[in-house]
Amino acid sequence: MNKLPLIPMLLIMLLGTASAGTVSLTGTCQSNLMSGNILNFTLVNSGNDTAYNLQLSPVLSGAQAENLSYPLGSLPSDQGATFLIPLTNITVKGTFIDALVATYQQGSNVFTALFPCTVNMGKSTVSAVFLSVNTFSSSGTSIMNVSALNSINTNLTVNVSALFPPSFSFITKPSYLLHLGPYGTQKVQFVVNYPTTQASYTGAIVDHYVYKNSSYASFAPIVVSQSPPSASTGISPFLIGSIIVGIAIVLLIARSISKNKKKHDANPKGSA
Repeated sequence: MNKLPLIPMLLIMLLGTASAGTVSLTGTCQSNLMSGNILNFTLVNSGNDTAYNLQLSPVLSGAQAENLSYPLGSLPSDQGATFLIPLTNITVKGTFIDALVATYQQGSNVFTALFPCTVNMGKSTVSAVFLSVNTFSSSGTSIMNVSALNSINTNLTVNVSALFPPSFSFITKPSYLLHLGPYGTQKVQFVVNYPTTQASYTGAIVDHYVYKNSSYASFAPIVVSQSPPSASTGISPFLIGSIIVGIAIVLLIARSISKNKKKHDANPKGSA
């Protein structure tokens, strides 16, 4: 049976495997509020697919948003949208680390993304706490070892917390209250489970404290990465090259067999 026709058929099948579209969202907020205590946040989709039924939900610690969520019908590829979010009930002046959570639909799947945001309520302050984070993520679990350093010569009571999309679940506590002495350091650990249905997520480890009636906060950004399934990555140039080399080898073997057969026919067994 001649198996050579199967080779171009296999190549056609492989080349026909299309890669899935992606939605890649980037969020940016202006730290200083606009006139009227309005938070200005911009969301951009740099992927090659559209995010549908998108809703933006503020997660605030130093104030309240006028609405619980801000809907957007769709966000196409290479386009952005600006959200103006009025804030009320500002408790303490100073700097806070808040977050905006985007929920959107791509195909039949629903995804969430979180964007940390430094917000200055009335004035800007600089946190005296330095965060160092070591992250390890694998198979739907992420471990974050955090070190918090007090850089000034006074006692601080600091809340250290982790901000992640609502699709994450915490195995450890989501926050710790630390009593840091002058130039003191303490270590804490966050462990979370995350869905493996998209390539990467953003989050943050946040420190926050109130000193002399002013709010101080800073954050260390976190990226939890999940390798996409191999079926959605398309065909690499290396794979295509390997297929071509394999076809060439098979054709050379077939040519050699054909030549040997002709020689055998020209010199039949038992001839003088």
